[in-house]
Amino acid sequence: PDDLPMTIARFQNAIQTRTSEVAEYRYRHKDGHYVWVESAGGAVYDAKGQITSLIATTRDITRRKQAEELLRQSEEQYRLLADSSTDVIGLHELDGTCIYASPSIERQTGWSVEEVVGRTAQQHVHPQDVERVFQQLTESFQTGREATVEYRFQCKDGSYIWVESHNRLTFRPDGMPHRVLATTRNITARKQAEERIRHDALH
Repeated sequence: PDDLPMTIARFQNAIQTRTSEVAEYRYRHKDGHYVWVESAGGAVYDAKGQITSLIATTRDITRRKQAEELLRQSEEQYRLLADSSTDVIGLHELDGTCIYASPSIERQTGWSVEEVVGRTAQQHVHPQDVERVFQQLTESFQTGREATVEYRFQCKDGSYIWVESHNRLTFRPDGMPHRVLATTRNITARKQAEERIRHDALH
């Protein structure tokens, strides 16, 4: 019953615009339980433009809906943990677009969560590090391995900090790559110490 108004509206729109529509809704099984279905259809017209019938194809998408719900719950649980982490936790689309960043991003870089979400990771990486970093990520993901990369990250004030980022793919229920989960920490102090050691060794 909760899905009925939306479903009717979708197919009324199909009739009014003379297009096909796709609707997902719960359908009551003979034994009383509900299954998720996807229906695609529209109206059939005669030579005068009058509707003669409605036609639709319907398929059971219950397993897909269950998998999507499990994935959503998993991501929500991870975000609850990420919100309290001192490391920066980020979730990215495969093209690098950030869709989630933990609140620690602002403490580390000055950027707010709202300013980072929607931007690509490439926009924050030092120009001299971009090619190396994304080559490492690509090679690791192609072989199914996690990737750990070090690079300079541009803060909101224009300065750069050194970070170490652990990246791994997440997968859809069908086994296809879904998103990239990254855990990133500030290693500027370590890099500065390493540089002092190198300098002292040469002088």
